[in-house]
Amino acid sequence: MKKLACLLLLAGGVFGIGGCASPAYKCNENFDRTMRTMDYEAKQAFDDFAFEMMLYPASHQTPWNLR
Repeated sequence: MKKLACLLLLAGGVFGIGGCASPAYKCNENFDRTMRTMDYEAKQAFDDFAFEMMLYPASHQTPWNLR
C-alpha cells in the first residue's frame, strides 16, 4: 500500500510539473511559438518531399544555370 501511495504521488508530481509554463513566456506566447515552429517545419517537410518527388516544374529543379 505504501508503494502504491508513493507511486501515485510520484506520478502526480511528474504530470503536475511542466506544461506550458515557462519562465520567459506566458502560456499563450509559448503556444504561439510552438505553432509557428510546427508550421515552418511542416512547410520545410513538404518542400523536401516535393523536391524528392520532382513535383516542381523543370525550371525549378536545380539552382544551377545549365545550358
